[in-house]
Amino acid sequence: MDRTFINPTDAAKSIPRGYSHAIKVENPGSLLFIAGQGAIDENLKIVGNDIETQTRKTFENIKRNLDAAGAAFGDIVKMTVFCSDIENQQWPIRNVRAEFIDVERPPVSTMVQISNFAVKGMLIEIDCGVFERSSVQRQQAPFSQRRPPRRRKTKR
Repeated sequence: MDRTFINPTDAAKSIPRGYSHAIKVENPGSLLFIAGQGAIDENLKIVGNDIETQTRKTFENIKRNLDAAGAAFGDIVKMTVFCSDIENQQWPIRNVRAEFIDVERPPVSTMVQISNFAVKGMLIEIDCGVFERSSVQRQQAPFSQRRPPRRRKTKR
């Protein structure tokens, strides 16, 4: 998969804010769409009551889905962040996001404020669009961008 990060010089500077204006993907291996993830555990219990803790748990939940699909954070090309108070939460969210994504080559991203979430007490929800490299493309990638191949489930 070849990705070109497009940030026109006459546009607003996006990288310091944690997103790219556009990403052109050529020769993707597979498409993966991750439904909105929030700061919940497997029993739908909220993890944390502050935006930083909830954001970190949300990214951990995204990682769980990426791992299960054999993908990585570097494969995300589109991210939509829904938060409850954009004025006070946008920078804490961006700071935690920087722990998980490549801040020099971030995905296209949109952040919006909404009034309610599906689970009471959630402060953030994130969904993602992912273009996963094929196994051949993964082997040809620089070592720092490689990840282990997807484990296949065996029949018992």
